[in-house]
Amino acid sequence: MSWVIRNRIETNLYWNNDVGWCELVSADRFDQEEKDELRLPIDGIWMTEEAAAQEMVDIVVDVQSFSAKVPAHLLEDESGMEKELTRIMIIKQQQGTLKHEGWETL
Repeated sequence: MSWVIRNRIETNLYWNNDVGWCELVSADRFDQEEKDELRLPIDGIWMTEEAAAQEMVDIVVDVQSFSAKVPAHLLEDESGMEKELTRIMIIKQQQGTLKHEGWETL
């Protein structure tokens, strides 16, 4: 099983030892032994690579569903869409619906 470190606050960021927080595609992968021995960076949580990938799929599905329901003027205005997506992500985090099996915190 492969593990990644996700930022618990900025949920779209993952850890890379060379550059710090980055996108999932650039994140370092860790094996179980490394996970057991390494300390997490500030705001980091362990997450299986599979759960991280599933989270990305869920976000894409949410965005597609969201886009179908949003007034066109919000989609044309990037800041309007960003605000709405941020609002949705905050609500999902508060409801615990962004959590997937495979997340682990200290």
